[in-house]
Amino acid sequence: MKPNKLIHRMGFGMWVSFTLLAAGIALLFWIVLGTSLKVGYQNETVRELDRVAWTAAATYGEPDFKTNLKFISGGENYFVQIVSEQGMELLLSLDNQGEDARVQAEGIIPRELFSLLDKNGGCYRYRVEDAVRNVEWAVIAIVIANWEGSREVLIFSKSLANVDYLIHLLSTRVIFALVVVLAIASVLSLIITKRFSGPMDRLTEKARLLARGNYQVDFPKKGCYEVQQLSETLEIAASEFQATEELRREFIANVSHDMKTPLTVIKMYAEMIQTVSGENPVKREEHLQRILSETEKLTGFINDTMELARLQSKTWEVKKEYFNLTQLIRAVVDSLGVHQELDGFVIEFEVEEELMVYADRKMIGRVLENFISNAIKFSIDTKRIHIKSRQEGSYVRTSVRDYGTGICADQLPFIWKRYYKVDPYGTNKTGTGIGLHIVKEIMEMHGGRYGVDSRLNQGSSFWFYLCEREERGNGSANWQA
Repeated sequence: MKPNKLIHRMGFGMWVSFTLLAAGIALLFWIVLGTSLKVGYQNETVRELDRVAWTAAATYGEPDFKTNLKFISGGENYFVQIVSEQGMELLLSLDNQGEDARVQAEGIIPRELFSLLDKNGGCYRYRVEDAVRNVEWAVIAIVIANWEGSREVLIFSKSLANVDYLIHLLSTRVIFALVVVLAIASVLSLIITKRFSGPMDRLTEKARLLARGNYQVDFPKKGCYEVQQLSETLEIAASEFQATEELRREFIANVSHDMKTPLTVIKMYAEMIQTVSGENPVKREEHLQRILSETEKLTGFINDTMELARLQSKTWEVKKEYFNLTQLIRAVVDSLGVHQELDGFVIEFEVEEELMVYADRKMIGRVLENFISNAIKFSIDTKRIHIKSRQEGSYVRTSVRDYGTGICADQLPFIWKRYYKVDPYGTNKTGTGIGLHIVKEIMEMHGGRYGVDSRLNQGSSFWFYLCEREERGNGSANWQA
């Protein structure tokens, strides 16, 4: 595997991320522990120093005062001094073994000690750096007596070297602990990575098969919830791709038929005019009319295809306006009558006057034209069409009903799909299956509800709803077809 591919693999990225996370947590733990331990220990030492010093100061003047000081210093590791203000005389100095000794470090008894005591109410806490031993001392000085204007001060001090030693000890172990943590984290991250990236790798391989056109590929369902969801989504996509591929092949077959047949008829009748009916006005007119009819079919097919392309590419802009839907219904019916499509049909109107709607007039006219044309195509024996439009709340419902062949219940969910045709191989094969999909696109662009009620051999009723006024917000009725 190439290095750049390795770096961009999800498994490698997850492993690195988990390892860095573990290292960061370990380092943060060390920083927090070291800081809190040092500060906490130092604060506790100072508090204990205060307590012991004040306890000892309270026994000043008692016969066993000095004995108590030796016991405290020897038993609890404190250094003790008593200093007189008269010439800064050192009256007593005990080491941490309770023995008389020199002052343990320079600076324990500062020259300005008594002025500092004056500023701090007779009790002064401070720290001293011991450069010789490389340690820090915590010190408290308390005034315990005042003899004829000469004060005596009790000084307790304790080394903070223990906490420094502990921090040093932890520092020597932190590298080992970090290595152990990283090793454990790496193993765990590999296990977790395999759990997540393994199903993803398998999904990737299956997706490649899907990309090559294998729509029967089975996506694995093992893994976390998100992977399972992705598998289900890819299966839906594969199903949709397969359905689209089938519709594409059917469309190509339909196009071949719907274009080849009119072209063949046109050529045949043109040859007949040239060789047979050229001198016969009646026959010539009949043949020319047939040529014109087949040409109109081709033109309608091309127009439908281009119209669908415009809708799906969003290049057909929706231009909404207020208009009278009743007038539009009658205009569409009159237009179809002019083209003799309604020859022999009885049109029943149940339409309220002055039904105003807010929509694209041209697009809604296309919807009405499609519904009425379908009603004509699928009405074989009963040439009767019922158009109904009425107000329902803030919407206007319009329906076009025929009394023809109807649609099987198992075909109803598919009639709005591209290129789908009801009974595509039966006697009612007409059109290219684009019209109802155009209706679907138009109504969804309007945010309107649409649908069909149909039963086999009992006719169909196609319907849609439109708003009577401009809607606020997202401009959609938020209805499902």
